[in-house]
Amino acid sequence: MKKILTSLFIFTALVSSENKEDYIIKILTQEEIKPLIPFVAQARITVFRDYPYLYEGNVDDEMNDLDKYAQHSHSALAIAYHQDVPVGFLCGSDFIHYSPMFENPIIDIFKEEGLEPEKHYYFADIILLAEHRRKGLSPKLFATLESYAQSKGYKSTCFVTEYHHNHPLKPKNHRSLVPLWNNLGYNKSPILAYASWPTHQADGTVKTQQHPLIFWFKKLEKKSS
Repeated sequence: MKKILTSLFIFTALVSSENKEDYIIKILTQEEIKPLIPFVAQARITVFRDYPYLYEGNVDDEMNDLDKYAQHSHSALAIAYHQDVPVGFLCGSDFIHYSPMFENPIIDIFKEEGLEPEKHYYFADIILLAEHRRKGLSPKLFATLESYAQSKGYKSTCFVTEYHHNHPLKPKNHRSLVPLWNNLGYNKSPILAYASWPTHQADGTVKTQQHPLIFWFKKLEKKSS
């Protein structure tokens, strides 16, 4: 994950007072992101170690990438707090900025599909700590960061998902997130990207492995005045 930031923008969205859990969602950019970097780095390593990403991360590498991310003018972090403690987040930045992370010519592929890469805002990661899942936070994180992207002039948001068919490390209780993506208004596309990362194998080893990634898109509708 490689990102850079130059302008300061802070937007706070308070979760409805009906929520007895008292969650707060904030958008942070630039210097506001930096105190959260250790939390984001460790959460990425911990959560993405599980299926389907099977990622074996390195804290130093994560923090270096996040520091670069926190310098880019349109990068933003939607972060969920519970009693002033961070419990989840959604990272985003302009798609052009993220495109080098993919190993195939994804900008050209977008153009071939009639898409304008510069008008898309890319969501990199959504992570919620286990004890704060199923609390309705994912829709709030997405809605908050989508509003930020729209305020910056982007016309669409997108993200990628990894999915293994019949993978030997797939947990028996694994739940597909497709219903969530559909409920959030995202549509699965035929566009595939590829990226490689250190991946846990069925034999207990870790090796760098290339992964196919499927793009999902949502058009940002104009808000009525």
